[in-house]
Order: sequence, then structure tokens, then C-alpha cells
Amino acid sequence: MLVQSFGISSLNFYLEQTSISLTASAERLALLGIVTWLYIKLEKCGKCNDTFRLAYSGYLLSMMIYGGLLWNSLVASRTAAVLRFLEIYLLAYGVRQMNRGSRYLAVIALLTLQTFMFFKNVTTAIQQGNYAVEIRMLNYPYVSVFTQEEIFGLREIPNKYINIS
Repeated sequence: MLVQSFGISSLNFYLEQTSISLTASAERLALLGIVTWLYIKLEKCGKCNDTFRLAYSGYLLSMMIYGGLLWNSLVASRTAAVLRFLEIYLLAYGVRQMNRGSRYLAVIALLTLQTFMFFKNVTTAIQQGNYAVEIRMLNYPYVSVFTQEEIFGLREIPNKYINIS
């Protein structure tokens, strides 16, 4: 009883979810590769300032922490949110400092990666949202606050969550 009052039994549910998302890990590694490529390129050109070096070091440290937390995808995904801020800074600064040809290459690589992640995220939302079997990426429905009754026909929602006052 005392254990439940501290929420430890609820915590066990999350701790039992010990799957490692390969696509999320691949995304992290791809972005690490792009950011490292930018860092090396800027170092060679002499356009790498101390702020960029410090942010890159912090990024590498954050990636190590993320890697250490991969045993639990829930905790790792929350930690990855912090990485996004450093990635955005490093990518924006790095791309801005590059010449035109390299800039286009970096933008194409980022657009390709983000397009893939968009499709992956929508597919994951469909799978985790208990949508009906016929719902796929290409026919993913739009449900607004004005048509929210439709959601009950599209998703398998347990009765205990329906008609809550």
C-alpha cells in the first residue's frame, strides 16, 4: 500500500517498457554525423568560434547521456528533447557559415532526414493511437474539435475513457 502511494507501481509500467527504437537511434546518429561533418568542415575553414566549440562539446556530452539512457525509450526520448536545442543552434550556425555548394548539400540531407522522420512519426502515432486497421499513412484522418465524435469510429478507445464527466 505504501509503495502504491508513492506511485512506484505506476513507475514500474514505464520501466517495463524497455524497447529501443531503432529509427530514433538512427535519426540521432544521422544528425550526429551531419553536425560532426559541419564541425570538421568549419574547423578546416577557420570559421569555428569558441561558442560553436562549446555547443559541440555539450552536444557530444548530451549524446553520451542519451546513449546511456537508451535502455528505456521513454526516458531517452525525453532527454533527446534537450539535444534538439543544441542541434538547432549547431545546424543553423554551421549551415550559415558554409559556402553555397556545401550549404545546399547540408540542406538536402536535413530535408531528406526530416521527411523520413515525418512519415515515421505519423506511422508511429497511428500504431500507438489504437487506430482501426484500415487507417494508414496515406488515409490518416483529420479530426478537429468540431468533429471529435468521429474519433470513436476511428480509434479503439476502452470504455473506461469514454463519457468521463
